[in-house]
Amino acid sequence: MFTAPASSGGAPVRSYRVTAADLTRTSRGGQSATSSGTVTTAPKTSATVTGLADGDTYTFTVTATNSGGTSPASAPSNRVIPRAPVPRDPIAEKYAALGGARSVLGKPVGGEYAVAGGRGQNFQYGSIFYTPRTAAHEVHGAIAAHYRALGGPAGLLSFPVSDELAVRDRIGRVSLFAGADGAAVFFTVRTGAYSVHGAILEHYLKIGGPLGVLGYPVSDERGTTDRVGRFSVFAAGIMFWTPRTGAHEAHGAILGRYAKLGYERSRLSYPVTDEYAVTGGRRSDFAGGTIVYRYTTRTTTVTYLH
Repeated sequence: MFTAPASSGGAPVRSYRVTAADLTRTSRGGQSATSSGTVTTAPKTSATVTGLADGDTYTFTVTATNSGGTSPASAPSNRVIPRAPVPRDPIAEKYAALGGARSVLGKPVGGEYAVAGGRGQNFQYGSIFYTPRTAAHEVHGAIAAHYRALGGPAGLLSFPVSDELAVRDRIGRVSLFAGADGAAVFFTVRTGAYSVHGAILEHYLKIGGPLGVLGYPVSDERGTTDRVGRFSVFAAGIMFWTPRTGAHEAHGAILGRYAKLGYERSRLSYPVTDEYAVTGGRRSDFAGGTIVYRYTTRTTTVTYLH
C-alpha cells in the first residue's frame, strides 16, 4: 500500500509503478509492479511485487504517470525483509492437536515417510497418514494392526478419512477409510477388528450397522465359491452381494436353513431381500425361491420358484 500524491499535476493519475531495490544483493532488485486505472477509474494505491528473495532487505519507490508524463520516483520506503511462509506439516499439526506424546499414539518412533501418494509417520501405538484429499488422520491399537495387515494406505482400504471413533453403544470402535468405494474397520474386544466396504458396507449402515440386526463384523469381506458374489460375516448374520442382486442380509432361523441347503450354491441362489415380517412369521426372498419362518411352529418352509 502507498499514498496517492498530494498533487496530480493537473491531470488524473492513470497508473503507478512500484519498484523494489534489493539492498542485500544490489545486482538483483529492479522487480516492479504496475497499478493501472481507466479513463473513469483511478488506479489502486497498491501493487504486488513478485520475485523477491526470501530474507533479503528491500526498499520500494513509486512513480505516478498521467497524460503529462511520469513523475520522479518517491523517497524509498522503510526497509522490508520478506519471509516465505513456513510450509505446513499436516501430520505434525495433527499429532499436536491430538495431544502429542500424551495422546493415544505415544511418542514418535521415526520420521515422516512417503507412502502410496501420501505421507505417514509411525508412533508407539499407531500412525498418522495424510494426503491433501483425505487430510491427516490417526489409526491406533487393534484397528491399526488390522489395517496394516490389509496393506495399510497402499492396500484396499487406502488412506483413513477419520480418526478412530466410538460407536454409539460405547462398546465398539470404528475408523473410516477412502478405499474400496468407502470402507470401515470395526472393533470390539469380543469380535476383534474387521473391515467392511463397498456395497456391503453401504447396506450394512442402512440397516443399522453394528447397532442393527447383524451386530459387528467377525470377518473381512470374502468371495463366494462360485466367484460371482461377495459376503461378509457378522456376529448375528451374513450379508451377501452380487452385481445382479445387490447386497442383502440373512440371519436367525432363516439363515440356519439357508446354510443347511448350501447357501448360494443351493437352488435358492442369492438373497434378493433382507428378512422381513409376514403374518405369523418372517420371510426372506431369494433368486430361486423363499424361506418362511413360523412363530407358532418354530419351523422354516422352503418354496422354490422352479
